[in-house]
Amino acid sequence: MLLPMKTTIDINDELYQAAKKKVDEDGRTFSALVEAALRVYLRDSLPFELKWVTRSGKPRPGIDFTSRDFLYGFSDNSPDSD
Repeated sequence: MLLPMKTTIDINDELYQAAKKKVDEDGRTFSALVEAALRVYLRDSLPFELKWVTRSGKPRPGIDFTSRDFLYGFSDNSPDSD
């Protein structure tokens, strides 16, 4: 387990105050904000992590899960797809 590292940074006061206000509103810490910002900044060099999301429910009626062609066509034409 890695222990947190303490560090000191110089940051523009106006930027710090805006960030501090935001984290207070969100119920987060400034450290958590800095970590999240660094992860976004470095995301291309960090290992990829896939987070699975599962939901309970039933499939939509009329979907043929045995047909790859149907599923490809359905996903391409689905109103939920971007």
